Amino acid sequence: MKNKNIKTKLKNSSVDYMTTVLNRNAYEEKLKYYKENTEECKKIYITVCDVNFLKLINDSYGHERGDEVIVRCAQILRKAINPKGDVFRTGGDEFICISTANNEKDIRRQLDIAEEQTIGCLFSVATGSAHYDAKLDGDTPDIEVIIKRADAEMYLNKEKIKSRIEKEMK
Repeated sequence: MKNKNIKTKLKNSSVDYMTTVLNRNAYEEKLKYYKENTEECKKIYITVCDVNFLKLINDSYGHERGDEVIVRCAQILRKAINPKGDVFRTGGDEFICISTANNEKDIRRQLDIAEEQTIGCLFSVATGSAHYDAKLDGDTPDIEVIIKRADAEMYLNKEKIKSRIEKEMK
């Protein structure tokens, strides 16, 4: 009985309560693993995701609706990458997917489908993906460098989305 309680507590310490995806603590442990096992970085794909317009949603519809959007994003990401990877909630509306499969297109497709469905408020998620590239990353992979490339791509995607929506609203 004692071992079961310890296992439950350990699992709960690595899971984000609201979204049920892995939390920042689990993410930091995964980063530590990849920093210590750099060759493993060659086998993974990183997708960084950020919910767009969360402040607007919270201000217009309330934080409960904002939480629903965050949970919805987590569910979509989990569905898109399972069973080949993990989803981590690394901040309020920020997620990182680490997978052994290149599922960037599936993640984007699932999010695009969700963006088209009406949920009573705007649902939009910016994404950026990266994979080890010897030309860009050198001979020794560095997980932080790969994540920075994915993050930079996500910010470009975020700007495109914001520009598109602003044009649509005019």
